[in-house]
Order: sequence, then structure tokens, then C-alpha cells
Amino acid sequence: MSENEKEKPDVIISCDKHLGYLTNNNRLPLWSPVPKTKITKPKKIVMGCYSHLLVWCKRNSLELHHKDLGVKKYHLPNESIADIASGSKTYLILTKSGTVYSLADGGRYNEVPFKDPQNSKLDSLRKVDFFTKKNIAIKQIGMAYCNNYFLAENGDYYANGNPWEGRTGKDHPKQNVPHLICHDADKIFSGPHGLAIFVIKTNNELYSSGNNSSKKLGLGNIQDQKVLTKVTCTGFEPKDIVKLVTGQSHSVLLTNEGKVFSCGGALQSGHGVETSTFTEIAELKEKVVILLSSGEHQQLAITQEYELFGWGFNTKPETGIVNWKKPVKMTLPNFPVTRKMRIDCGSRSVMIYNTVNDDISPDFELFFANKKFTDTFLGSKEYEITCHKLIIECRTKLKIEDIQKVFIQNSSTKEEINTFLRWVYYDEQSNSKELKSVFDSLNLTFSPNDNNLKNDLIRLFNDEDSKDFSLLIKDDEEEDEEDEEENFEEIPVHKFILLARSGLFREMFENLNEKEKEITEIKDYSGKSIDSLEILIKFFYTNKIELTADHDPILIVEELADAVEYYQLNQESNLTEELEKIKLEYQIN
Repeated sequence: MSENEKEKPDVIISCDKHLGYLTNNNRLPLWSPVPKTKITKPKKIVMGCYSHLLVWCKRNSLELHHKDLGVKKYHLPNESIADIASGSKTYLILTKSGTVYSLADGGRYNEVPFKDPQNSKLDSLRKVDFFTKKNIAIKQIGMAYCNNYFLAENGDYYANGNPWEGRTGKDHPKQNVPHLICHDADKIFSGPHGLAIFVIKTNNELYSSGNNSSKKLGLGNIQDQKVLTKVTCTGFEPKDIVKLVTGQSHSVLLTNEGKVFSCGGALQSGHGVETSTFTEIAELKEKVVILLSSGEHQQLAITQEYELFGWGFNTKPETGIVNWKKPVKMTLPNFPVTRKMRIDCGSRSVMIYNTVNDDISPDFELFFANKKFTDTFLGSKEYEITCHKLIIECRTKLKIEDIQKVFIQNSSTKEEINTFLRWVYYDEQSNSKELKSVFDSLNLTFSPNDNNLKNDLIRLFNDEDSKDFSLLIKDDEEEDEEDEEENFEEIPVHKFILLARSGLFREMFENLNEKEKEITEIKDYSGKSIDSLEILIKFFYTNKIELTADHDPILIVEELADAVEYYQLNQESNLTEELEKIKLEYQIN
């Protein structure tokens, strides 16, 4: 890796003076890099009002960056974070167990979800006991302007805060404690600066309520709605909405086919004119959008081709949007657009960052792109797309020959096959319509959403019969001084997994002779336990470090401490984080 690559930031920001402390400037120029000493490899960032933001760093760790308080760190020792959300002065944290925590400093407009909001401080996370006392598991959290919303596993929708203009979906007095709004909700959408709420019901109907100035409710030319009112959808089904964000004067949504629809003000909606119902944005019709972010008056979108578009009203010059009434292609200095990129839009700021992927897919995406060590192909004589037999048969449970026959019979295009392979290697589903067509042609009985790479690789790890390679490790512990024969331990593995995950093994396989391509000795592992290598091999499949009662955790942590560098793993590998979890669990210094 070159020095220039090492210096590339993980985060860039375009904002006003309130967040200038992140780069030690009172007022930032557009798209300034945030030093890695401030924020490094975030999983997710959400911005509060003006001068603070919350960073989800690791599985259960958070950092609050505050202009006056500096950096405050929080840790949930027995929980895994599922999501975080921001309001004006309040943050919500959702765990994978369905528990909700709040981080607030008194709050504004009744948005702190407790009877005693004055006792909420930024010193610690506070569990929202309204739900835990009632054994209500929450699956979705979010915030509108001065409101919080919570969607329970059973479909009940709760909200709290100030119901100005009906933006919770129910006409009620101000209140801090969450209260039930409706049943049978499937998804809920708004935005940190949003003056409206949208609810998708389980019957596949979309509803909205709240402020309808600039016609952002999608209901046509009617007054503010204080109760949930049905929205007529043209060109999309409510169940196909993957994201919907509402701001001060607009609402914008993204479908699972990459289409973008919006309504609202002429300066914010992306249409150039005020639009009172959801209408597809013309400039993006030929694009497949894979990521959408929206703030108070500005929107940004990333396409399947990794193009960045922005549009909106320039009330704040520092957001980087320059009164673009329709989407305009943007470029960022020294910050290429990638599939890892995420965007958070604040009131007076836009933050763009590369997220940490704690799944296994980035390695397989790179391996697919590099086209090394391929052993088969799909396609016709006009175009042969080289690929790896093992991963295709693992994902589909079909023989590669049968897949090839179907593609030839159907005259499948190169793009259709590549769409299929992107799902095979790294769960890419941005062109869901085309992918579904391929699935139908192969008579696959599951949908792409029902089957993921992580679960398939765990199943592959347990499939001993399909392992096509073995590592031989000299067993120093079993060696008998009177026995002239050396003792070896054999670790079966799939060659494909070693190649996809480790640069060291890729280099090794390039230099193996034919005899060694089925079994080879790892000669430089002497002095280390076989246990640690077995655990590392399993990590290559599962992305998890899993110890049993027979393992010595101190020894495992010690022997795998330099594994990222030695085995030339992806620098974004979460092996180091997994070892930190072991150290924490077993109290290893």
C-alpha cells in the first residue's frame, strides 16, 4: 500500500463552523477530510443538531463527538447494536435483542422518551424502560423533527414527542413517554428534519400525516393531516420501498429496483416544479440508485455505476448543494465513490464516509473482480465470464453444468449473468428485477433475500465431503523423541476460501506444483498451536472467532495477534475486533 493510499481519509465532511472542530478549522472548505485520529472506520454516523454527531464504531461501541464536551465513549457490554438514529439533541440506539437506549441532554419538545427527561444526561446511555417493562421488542427506530418513532416486532407503532401538525400520525398532546399510534405497521419512515411521517401497513398500503406545506405528504393539494391518511402510489408498490425520507419541504423514496420518486417543493424535490404526488425523478430514470440520503433541503444518491448525484435548495452553502433543482452529477476530491460509501445529511452539513463491513462479502467482491484462479465459465462463445465452480454450486445448490445449459437455452445476456454472479459472490441485489428473472429461469425456490452468503459459507464449512485441499501442520506436542516419524495434523479446507480471504495463500498457490495442489505443509507454523490455525480457518468462513471450553483464550489471542498482517488479510477484516471481544469476555489485558 502506498503512502498516498494510507493517507486517504475514511470520512469527509462539508459543513459550517459548528462542526469545524472535527478538522480544527472554524469554518471548513467544501469536502474536508476528517483526520483518522478523530473518526476512523465507522460502521454508521448520524448527525444531531449543528455541533455534535454519534459514531457507531464497533459491534457494541459508540462515540459522541461534541463541540463543547469533546469525545465521549459508550459501551454496551452484553448487547450488539443493530441501528442508531438522531434527532435535534437526542439519539436512539437499537440492539439486536430489540432493546432501545436513549442518549440525550434534557432534550427539546418532549422528544426524550422518559417521564423525567431532565434526568437524561450525556454521561451514559439510558434504557427506554417503557418497552422493557412491557416485554415489547422493537425492530425499527427513527426520528422526525421533535419526535421519535418505534416499531415493535408485532407491528405496533409507538411515538413520543411534540405532535405538531400531526406528524406522529395521531392527534394527541405533547408527551415524553411513548404511546401507541396504530397496529399492523410494517415499516415507518421520516427524517431527523422531517415534518411528516410515513407508515407502510401490512396490507401493502402507504399512509402519511403531518405538515403538508410544499405538498410533501404525497396527498395532493390538501391541508395538514393530523391522522394517518392513505397515499395513492403510482409506479411503485409500498412494499417495494426500501427508504423514504422527509425533510422540511420534500419527501423522497427509493424502491428495491433502484427507482427514485419524490414530491414537494420546486427547489427540493428534484423535479424543478412543485409536485404534490410521488413522481419518478426524470433525470434518474435511466439509473439504478443503490443509496439515497436526504437532509433538511438537500438530497444525494449513489447509482449502481458508482456515480454521485446531488440536488436541493442551498439554504446552507456548506452542504455542497448549489441550488440544483434537478439531480447534478458530483465529484469528490480524492474520495472515490464505492459500494462501501455512506452519507448522512444534517441541517447544515453533509458527511460522507466509508463504512466498516463486518460481513465477509468485501473479500469475495474483490476476488470476483480480480478473476484469478478461476476454474470454470458461464456464457456463450461470444462471451465467457470466468468464475469459480465451488461458490456457484454452494449458493445455488445446482450443478454448474445445469446452470450453463439454462443460460445458453435462454440466450442470457452478459449483464444478466454478471448480475447473477454479483449475487453469488457478495449478495449484490441492486438490480433486483433482473436478478429475479434469472432466479425464475433457474427454478430456484428461494428468493435472493431468503438466502445469504454468510449462511451458505457456514453450511460450506460443515460440508467435509466437498473440501478439496488440506493443510499439513507439524504437531510438536505429539512428537515422541523415540519415534523417528514426524507427526502431522491435517486440516481439510476449501481452496477457494483460502484464496478469497488471504493474500498469503494466494501467493502460495501461485507457486505450488501439481502434487502440492491437493495437500501442502505449512512449514512456518512451528511453535504455534494447531488450535489457533483451526480457529483462523473457521474465521475465514464465518467471520467469527469461536472458542470452546478446550481452548486457551490467552494463547489464541497471542498467536493470532499478528494474523491480519501475516496472512495478508483485507485491512477491513474484523479479525482484530473479534480478538478484542475475546479479550473483553475473558478479561485478558
